[in-house]
Amino acid sequence: MAKRLRARPSNTVILVAGSFLVLVLVGIAGLNRPLPTYLIASSNLGVGTVLGSELVRLESLDLGSIAESYATEADLDGQALLIPISSGELIPRRALGESLTNGQTSIRVVPDLKPASQITLGSRVSIWQVVEVEDEFEPQLLVASSLVSDILFGEGLFAGELPEVELILSRIEAAMVLRAVTSASAIYLLPLS
Repeated sequence: MAKRLRARPSNTVILVAGSFLVLVLVGIAGLNRPLPTYLIASSNLGVGTVLGSELVRLESLDLGSIAESYATEADLDGQALLIPISSGELIPRRALGESLTNGQTSIRVVPDLKPASQITLGSRVSIWQVVEVEDEFEPQLLVASSLVSDILFGEGLFAGELPEVELILSRIEAAMVLRAVTSASAIYLLPLS
């Protein structure tokens, strides 16, 4: 009886097959990991809307490198929207902040200078006016700190370059700003650190 010798696979074939098996296992493990759950507006949501589970739907998504920019289920802790969100839109974290309390209101102003680049949604600003006192112009602080809830740039050919900036203020602060606007004082917004 003749003996058959089996040929042993080469080390290169074993190395390639082992590497392929490891890659397949890593791919399967990656596909089986749970995806984070993000908040999506279930209807049009306005500024000041306090987020609750009835206003959003949860969606498991893989957003990759931009994942930290969007609100997750953990952000459903009574925060309010600082900007309007359309139905079906992912809710960005920058859109979340403090809700209006009984003593607060929001007001839109058009500053006399284009706002600094640091003035964005959710940032804080101080509001200043410039008035003429004894033939000199003097800056006066109106509001020490206010939250920016929206910035609206005009659209179209004749739109101005200065945006409307929506601010959340106390009612007393809003009255001071309204007085300054109606007296035609120059209004300026300065970013706070």
